Amino acid sequence: MGTASSFLDRRDARRRGYEPIPRHDEDEKDMSIAYEEQKNILEQMSIPRRDEERKKAEDDRSQQQQQEQEDIILFEEERQGPAALEARARVLRGRAFRQGTVFETWQDLKDSALCYLIALNWREAALAFAEQALYDIQLGDEPRAATALLRSAKCFIEIEHKPKYEVEYVEQALEEATTLFARTGDLQLAATSCLELAEFYMDQQDLQGALRTFRRAAGYCGYKHRNCGHKADVVGSLLRDEEALRRRGVLPLEDYKRRSAGYIRSSDPDWRSKVCDLFLSTTPPVHVAVSVTVD
Repeated sequence: MGTASSFLDRRDARRRGYEPIPRHDEDEKDMSIAYEEQKNILEQMSIPRRDEERKKAEDDRSQQQQQEQEDIILFEEERQGPAALEARARVLRGRAFRQGTVFETWQDLKDSALCYLIALNWREAALAFAEQALYDIQLGDEPRAATALLRSAKCFIEIEHKPKYEVEYVEQALEEATTLFARTGDLQLAATSCLELAEFYMDQQDLQGALRTFRRAAGYCGYKHRNCGHKADVVGSLLRDEEALRRRGVLPLEDYKRRSAGYIRSSDPDWRSKVCDLFLSTTPPVHVAVSVTVD
């Protein structure tokens, strides 16, 4: 048997070789891992939100810049003569089909259409807007495609004597523009396209088509829209009068019909303001973010 002193010596030796372990070390490690995982999850959740806000701000800025650029081109180019404008439009259109990207082609076609528009070359402007609509569809931008189709149709409407195929194109373009605007939620421009189509039907003496389209436009504008509802009532009265005249063997009167085209000419003193109205009335509104501070 050993002595008490030898036992104490062995106990001291064990103490000297002992290294204390911190308490709850494993628990703290688990908590640290859980914290890092939660942090990563929160970061992954917040990144898309920041990206969406940044993308929305960039889209708003891009739309604002596009609107300003169109306005600048519109008011700068009108100081040139029609010949200079058409020459530049031909250069832009020729360059459009030599560009390397779809966006560059779209940009040149848009500028070319604006030049033809201000030069009052309605047919070339209408064709350029139609080509722009095709590239808008390739880019997947339905609102711009609808706007280009609406502008193309309005340019064709300004041509006083149109062949049958252009009349059919106007109807199809306005129908497609109305559908695209409604699909993207822009009911204001959907109603504008629909009203333009209804007036075009009036111009073509198609009262049934005009009545149907005025009622459709009233649906886009809301049933409280007095203008659309009133026009639908007027056309309905014309149809009843026309039917009564036909029963009596009398042809419908030309005075009942209303022409939709303004037929803008360079001899008009206010032709510039008419062209601006034709162009800007088809421009989608720019949505600008507004911050509100509450005291």
